[in-house]
Amino acid sequence: QSQSNGTKAVIDSAAMPVKGTPVRTTTPPAAPDPLGAVTGAKSGEAKLKWAGPAGAKTYVVERSINPNDAASWTHVAATGKRTYVAQGMAGGRIWFRVAAVGAMGQGAWSDPATCVVT
Repeated sequence: QSQSNGTKAVIDSAAMPVKGTPVRTTTPPAAPDPLGAVTGAKSGEAKLKWAGPAGAKTYVVERSINPNDAASWTHVAATGKRTYVAQGMAGGRIWFRVAAVGAMGQGAWSDPATCVVT
C-alpha cells in the first residue's frame, strides 16, 4: 500500500491481492427454508430445524394452532441456533414458523411446518 500509493495496477504487478470494497446488504435475510417440525421425545415437546439464510444472526420462532388466523401466532423464542425444542405445549396439532433477523432487520416468515404434540 505505501509503495503503490493505492494504485491498483502497481499492486497487481506485484502479484498482491487487492482487497475489494465490502458488499453490504440493504435487505433483511431471506426466509429460512426448509423448516421441519417433528414430535419431541417428551410430552408437550416439538423439535424444529431449519436452513439458515445468508446474513442471519438470530431467529424468531412462533407457533399457532390455526395457521390461517394471523392473530393466532404467538412468540415462542429467539435463538442464535438453527434448531429449537419447543416445550410445555398442550397436545394436538401445532404449526410453527421461523424468521431470520440480520443487520437490516427481520426477514420474511418461513412456510409453516406442523407436527402433532403428544
